[in-house]
Amino acid sequence: MTTLSSTAWVLHDLGLAAVFGGKLFDKLAVHPSLQAISDPEERAFVEDRAWRRYSVVHAVSLATLASTWLVGRKLLSGREVTKSARALTITKDALIGGAVVTGIASIVLGRLLGRETERGAAPLDESGQAAPYASRRARGLQKATEALSTAGMALDAGVIGVTALLAMQAGKSGKFSLLSRILP
Repeated sequence: MTTLSSTAWVLHDLGLAAVFGGKLFDKLAVHPSLQAISDPEERAFVEDRAWRRYSVVHAVSLATLASTWLVGRKLLSGREVTKSARALTITKDALIGGAVVTGIASIVLGRLLGRETERGAAPLDESGQAAPYASRRARGLQKATEALSTAGMALDAGVIGVTALLAMQAGKSGKFSLLSRILP
């Protein structure tokens, strides 16, 4: 495989790692760590600041993930390997589309929630959820961003799995081996 194609593949995987890793870090590290902060408004402020900073990485990672896949799809359909690779390619199209949509929606809703936090209307309880006395809007935004994050993680995990399956099939394919020599 040529340098350009290999570089695109690496960038694709790095984008995917950053998208999935950020959500995993939030669920396993950020939210549990917020318990150490006793003030509900400060808890919300810390989470908002962390995600404001990471949302830039998240957006760039989503763009990298999607753009490298789209360029690669212009060159290959999956038919070059096997029928099952073609089906996996179409599945990956849908998973990436879903990951991009949920990722963008999560960024937008996170920014809206951040505005509520700045107004003091979105305090977080010890579990990292909107406190019962948070504004109705903040509670709704919190639930929506949590749902999008969970759905996004599932989609990202699907992309990771399908990507691995496609790589394994490509590695076994003589047709793909020959074709990859002429890719840019």
